[in-house]
Amino acid sequence: MANLAALTLTSCEYCPLWLSSNRTKSTFQPLILLISHRLFKMRAQPAESKWANVDVSYTSALWEEHVVASEVFILPTVVSGQGTRQLLSIIDQAVDELSVQARELAHQAKTADHEQIAVKCATIHGHHRKQQPQSSDLKELSAKIHALRVIEDFELYAALVQRAAGVAEHLVGKFEQLQKVAQGVLTEQEEKGNELTQTPEGIKKLTISIKCVDTIWADIISSWTKLKKLRKEIQEEKVALPPVRQHLKAIGANAEDDDGEAAEGDDQEDSVFDGATTGSHATTLEDVPKEEQGESEMP
Repeated sequence: MANLAALTLTSCEYCPLWLSSNRTKSTFQPLILLISHRLFKMRAQPAESKWANVDVSYTSALWEEHVVASEVFILPTVVSGQGTRQLLSIIDQAVDELSVQARELAHQAKTADHEQIAVKCATIHGHHRKQQPQSSDLKELSAKIHALRVIEDFELYAALVQRAAGVAEHLVGKFEQLQKVAQGVLTEQEEKGNELTQTPEGIKKLTISIKCVDTIWADIISSWTKLKKLRKEIQEEKVALPPVRQHLKAIGANAEDDDGEAAEGDDQEDSVFDGATTGSHATTLEDVPKEEQGESEMP
């Protein structure tokens, strides 16, 4: 994740170095010509962007139509910088929103990981303590299969939350990176005005900056789409989780009873192997006694 951000930043943050290289002429020449043509056409058009009254935030459905960021934010108001300021405003809001989401998902991921470990340990421990000498092989196998399914459900949920936290963190980094590039573009627009679009050097700088903006924005939209999908999967998986967490305490209590009262063990089969009890899924490790948490964290 960090490597990806560094790679893109290398090609965007040091645009002036690229301008002096031979690689720039060959790599960007077609794009420079295209940008020059678009700028020429826009000089004869009204200064107001056609996107002025359209939702262009990163959450907008507009981006599903594969519109490039520079066509919305930079080129329509390339001299005034109005679109670039709008982009910077969107970036500020996105960083605030996604930073909160990233922190919440990171906390949720840590909690989910602790819970899946606790469920795994408690399930295995409860299974071994509940084994009866007279149990049939079929019953034993059925209990093991169910226990494995319970564990897999919680492992999947924890993995989904962890992935979502990573994507949210990646998005924050990308927006911060885009902020640097966009601020550089706005500085050029404010200092040079018309000169930015009327000199070869100005067009070269603008072209490379536009390429950076479009590349980073495309990554942002792709990552945002991925985060939305992960959030939906997390919610679906959370609803489908077996009601086990609130019974971690019961598993430990029943296991203790089984040591001294094997005859009553069959009447207390209401642990994770039943999977049919009802209750809230919101219970976390905070509801589990400290001594049981310590026991469940043993390797």
